[in-house]
Amino acid sequence: MSESLLRVKKEVIELSLDADLIEIKTARSSAEAAAEIGCNLEDIAKSIVLKSENDNYYLFICSGIHTVDIKKASLLVKDDLKIASPSEIRDFTGFAIGGVSPVGHKNTIKKIFDEYLMNLDLVYAAAGTPKHVLRCKPKQLLQKTNGIALDFIKES
Repeated sequence: MSESLLRVKKEVIELSLDADLIEIKTARSSAEAAAEIGCNLEDIAKSIVLKSENDNYYLFICSGIHTVDIKKASLLVKDDLKIASPSEIRDFTGFAIGGVSPVGHKNTIKKIFDEYLMNLDLVYAAAGTPKHVLRCKPKQLLQKTNGIALDFIKES
């Protein structure tokens, strides 16, 4: 078992999160993950790591049908944000792109959830690797991770 998957599993236990870790074939996109799992695209909770010029990191978790509006996100956290580079994401979170989980990070990171996810019964998030997903209730995930739910979605 990879170190990143172990960190996810450990925090799931520490938080008493009612969640399942599921192994899938590698998914390179939210659509591929949804097809592999057999869920709707909206049920995928994708993780986007944004960073400020002052090296403050934020994890924005949104539905697979949504895109983060970086300007809106910046206004919400009162910090100018940009997408973190793959190496910054790996260094700060301990996860590679495609496996960034909402739990099990190497460093503390503020978690901001798409309000839309709170209307769903279950979501599927990356679990430390591109081959593992975490199936859980979004409201419980929000509560147990001390996250906040806000509207940071790009209008289509």
